Amino acid sequence: MKNVIACIGSQGPIPIFDKIGIQTITCAEGVCQVAKEGDRLILLTADFESTRKGVYVIGGSISPSYMRISGGSIQEEKHPNLIYSAINDAFHVVEAIRGKLGK
Repeated sequence: MKNVIACIGSQGPIPIFDKIGIQTITCAEGVCQVAKEGDRLILLTADFESTRKGVYVIGGSISPSYMRISGGSIQEEKHPNLIYSAINDAFHVVEAIRGKLGK
């Protein structure tokens, strides 16, 4: 691990995401069910990898929801800002990275 950006709160650090080149989608009316219109949601794979390869985003930095990229489609996923969610996300990321390393 090279860098970690710690976030405490209810929304991710959009200015940091912008600075490091992570894509987001702005919610429009009827597009998002959990997030509010105008909120910007981060795009993530099922393994919580962002649109910038090798950069994973978990926990409160993606709450209350994010846009999951899967099989050519993008769908909003609810993501509660809970300690359990962050730990569960971290487990999935570690397993995904371990799988990519072949271990």
